[in-house]
Amino acid sequence: MLDFPWDSIKPHDVGPIVERWEAMPETTRRQLQVILQDVNELGDERSHKVLTEEMEWRFHDKLEAFGAWKSLLDKALWAYLEARTAFAEAWEAEQ
Repeated sequence: MLDFPWDSIKPHDVGPIVERWEAMPETTRRQLQVILQDVNELGDERSHKVLTEEMEWRFHDKLEAFGAWKSLLDKALWAYLEARTAFAEAWEAEQ
C-alpha cells in the first residue's frame, strides 16, 4: 500500500482502499492484517506510554514528528513505519 495515492482520496472515501485491499494477494493481505493488529495493540493509553518511552530512548531525534500525530493509533502506525525498533520493543513489552 506504499504506492497507494493516499493524498488523492477524500475523507471517508474508503472505496478505493477496499478495492486495493481486495485486489491484493491473500498472503500480502494477511501480512498487513498482522501489522494492523500489532498497531492496534499499541494504540491504547498504557501501550502509548511504553511506546513513548522507547521513542525517547531510541529515537529522541524523531520525538517531535511522533508527537505531532493526534491519535494514539496514528502514533503507533507512524512508529511502525518510521521507528521500527521502538515499535518492536514496545510491542514485546506489552506481550
